[in-house]
Amino acid sequence: YFAKVTGRLCFPQFTRLLDKLPAEFLFAVDARNNRWFVKTPQVFVTTQCMLFKTSFYREFLLGVRSEMGGGVTHIEDLLYRKLVIFRDREGAVLRWPCNCDPVGIGAHWNKDYRSKKQRAIRTQPLSC
Repeated sequence: YFAKVTGRLCFPQFTRLLDKLPAEFLFAVDARNNRWFVKTPQVFVTTQCMLFKTSFYREFLLGVRSEMGGGVTHIEDLLYRKLVIFRDREGAVLRWPCNCDPVGIGAHWNKDYRSKKQRAIRTQPLSC
């Protein structure tokens, strides 16, 4: 397994997340279906923290960035499209079993991950 995390952020609940995940999993991401505070729904995978079984990543995601373009402008959207097809497969974790919220300021727009708006968005269930 490996974890991809954004280095400028801290994840105080990371070990709690690890404790709550299944013993064996293919991937664990926090997919969102954001319908609040936006004009059109946004369905995506947050990329600040993701966990993958190395063999799964190699088989299904390695080199996926090359598929960007043609209307797909954000890796978060592409990852959602690639991972949601596994939603019924054992070991696919599209919503974390507990919050593992980042602490810090995002590089784009100086987004504060602890703001009321960001906390509200994180509470939305995934409906795929």
